[in-house]
Amino acid sequence: MVLYKYINQPIYSFFSNFKRHSDNRPEVCHNCRGTKFHGHGWRRRYVHHNGQDLHILIQRFKCCNCSRTVTILPSFLTRKFIRSVDDILSHVRNSFYGLKNTVARQVSTFYRRRFLRHLSPLIMLLNFHGAHLSLPEKENEKAIKAIETAQVQFPNSLSESFFRNTNKHFMAY
Repeated sequence: MVLYKYINQPIYSFFSNFKRHSDNRPEVCHNCRGTKFHGHGWRRRYVHHNGQDLHILIQRFKCCNCSRTVTILPSFLTRKFIRSVDDILSHVRNSFYGLKNTVARQVSTFYRRRFLRHLSPLIMLLNFHGAHLSLPEKENEKAIKAIETAQVQFPNSLSESFFRNTNKHFMAY
């Protein structure tokens, strides 16, 4: 099983300030509460952001007590999605507005349905952080307002904040 930890870093500073050392070492293992980790290498990950295909290296650590792997994800990504969170949110917003997306219709529908499944925890997260949304009744308008508020309130750290508060990954099943 792979555990995840997010680091709060915007996408473009991630590429310009990339360092190959363990500044982002996990503090505690989520499985055994161990505090000793050793480096377990790197893995290559593809990211699609604003029409560009990018390659990044994701740092991994292994717990010395239970041998579980901890993967350090940047906050602009979410688990099991190639597209960045900003890219996913822009596609979802376009589908709610009825605008044409650059992704296939099936992908857009998938993002939209998955986002609607996570809308209630997202609204609770926004209210917890002081947004106090007055939401309209229609689901589309409610989702649009939640997306716009989330992009303002969490410009580069939505997936990290969502995981920290709900212990679930944003847009994950």
